[in-house]
Amino acid sequence: MAAARTESEIAFLLVLDFEATCQDRDIDPSWGPQEVIEFPTVAVEIATRTIVSEFHEYVRPTARPLLEPFCTALTHIEQATVDAARTFAEVFAAHRAWLTANGFTERNALFVTCGDWDLKSMLPRQCDALGIEVPMFYRRWANIKVPFSDATGGRRAPGMDGMLRTLRLPLDGHHHSGIDDSRNIAKIACALLDPPHSWVPCPTRDADGDATRGRGRGRGGHHGRGGHGAGGDGPCTLR
Repeated sequence: MAAARTESEIAFLLVLDFEATCQDRDIDPSWGPQEVIEFPTVAVEIATRTIVSEFHEYVRPTARPLLEPFCTALTHIEQATVDAARTFAEVFAAHRAWLTANGFTERNALFVTCGDWDLKSMLPRQCDALGIEVPMFYRRWANIKVPFSDATGGRRAPGMDGMLRTLRLPLDGHHHSGIDDSRNIAKIACALLDPPHSWVPCPTRDADGDATRGRGRGRGGHHGRGGHGAGGDGPCTLR
């Protein structure tokens, strides 16, 4: 297992929020498998609280190539968009190349998600289906709900839009657009970095997907199958 990183080593937050194929559970509760169809990451430099780089690609699903109307209505991702996109294997390789090109490493950067679904569930399932090993870099992350919960007196963290309202931040763009959600989660992270919260970023999940700070409490989420937002709400490090 990789050694824990210290406060001074983490210089960048890599905010990631997948969108995936989905169906309304009331229509088909056993629908699957889900596949990533939008792969965004927003890189925030902690010292300046600014976005220094973004990665954004749509992904062509292959197990279920046709998007359900429910999925398009939720994400606003059109069939023509994913038809013209690269496959997951190609996009994932491009994402790893983007990390390298920008100098983001396990030592100086930390993924941030809203809930644990993206990197605990969706990425491992997608990689397993394609025979791709999940790199260690993607197996440690901070669930933004953890420091939010601690900063608000231990209250159970709501979804992204609820956290924005609590922090009096505007919702920019379209909720359930992966890139817009990533930018909005980045705003939440920056707000928690500043006083009076003064969050010191730290992993809330380790390489095995186990909680490293506090006790995880499972949450259902969207995507029609309880996908997004299986998050732990234990305390994380504050100054």
